Formats: sequence, structure tokens, C-alpha cells
Amino acid sequence: MINPVVIPVLTLREVVDLRERLKEVRWYDGAETAGPIASQVKHNLQARDEDTEGMRQTIVGKLLNNPQFNSIVRPKSIALMFSRYQIGDFYGVHVDAAQVGRAHTAIRRDVSFTISLTALDTYQGGDLVIESSLDERAFRIDAGEMIIYPSTSLHRVEPVTDGERLVIVGWVRSLIRDPAHRELLYELDAARASLFGQFGKTPETDLLARCAANLVREWMED
Repeated sequence: MINPVVIPVLTLREVVDLRERLKEVRWYDGAETAGPIASQVKHNLQARDEDTEGMRQTIVGKLLNNPQFNSIVRPKSIALMFSRYQIGDFYGVHVDAAQVGRAHTAIRRDVSFTISLTALDTYQGGDLVIESSLDERAFRIDAGEMIIYPSTSLHRVEPVTDGERLVIVGWVRSLIRDPAHRELLYELDAARASLFGQFGKTPETDLLARCAANLVREWMED
């Protein structure tokens, strides 16, 4: 996966439930978890990990059971947190650190994601802007949607000018380290699913399945 992708991952009911539960947690300055440079441009709030452990486990379990998410990122490990942007909050240009956690608990960040817990019509500003070597693109996703993008990208969150932006942000260590390889496997999965939907199980779908499985064997990190 090289380019950003938007997919649905949470139902409206799940979003509402999470928002209600987040009313009971403690929040702290998000700059505390940023590096010495990124902390200078990070102005938001984050929920205490100890207050959200159950919610985080639920979200991770849901993502691991989402076929589209798995096809895109091939997750080995997932880490996430809850972030809150109120009026005037923003996160300037930065790149996600190469790892999250320390020592034996650290995971490499290959893929980043944001899940919105806020309906688009309830806040203004707060666009996620992702840069590439050619241009930059601004994204606003609706409640329950996720945007997935490479952790190697420079990106920023524009200032919120009205309302509140409540999101889940997370990172994946992928079994397939090379983003071009992940994208190729995703395209093979999509092609096989399309053919299967039209014609059922055929020698062609079997061949695509064989190619995809053997490429995973070739590229996968244990």
C-alpha cells in the first residue's frame, strides 16, 4: 500500500458507544508522547492508556477481523491511541517515529491509520494532509471511516476552527515490510475476489490464489 486508502471499519452504533465511554477517561497533553522536534508542533489531547485499555483491545480485535484492512496492511502488530482536537488544536508537519514502545515491546511502524469518531458536519478544519514527492492531499473522513497511509509520509493535521475532532490514531507493523509488495498483494486479492464474484471458483482464481500465497511466503517476515 503506497497511496492513502479510505475504508469503513466501525458502525455508527460502535462510534456512539466509544464516544460515550471516552467521556469518562482522563486526557493529557499530546506533546508528551511526541519526539523533541514533533512535540514543538503537536497541540492536542490524548487519552490515558490505562483508561482505554479495554477499548483499544476491542478495536485491535475488530481490525484483525476486517478482511479489507488485513488485505491492505498484512498486520503483525497494532498499536493505537485516542486523540482529541478542540478549537485551535493542530499537529504540524511531522513523520511518525520509526517505532512505538521500547525494548522488547517495541513495534516498527510501517503503516499509519486514523479512524474518525466525529461526523463531518460537527466540526470544521482538522483536515489530515498527507504529502508525497509530487503533491499533498487533504482528507476529511466521516465517523466510522479509516484512512490508511504509509508511516514514512510527512503529514499534518490542520487547525480545528469549530467543534471537536475525536479520532483513533494507530500504527501497524506489517508482515510484508515493502509497501510496493503490500500493494501488489492487495491488487491480487482484489482481482481474485472480482473474478470469483463473477465466475465462481475457476482455474484462474486458483492460479491467482497460488501466486498470492507464494509471494507472501517469499516476502513475509516472521
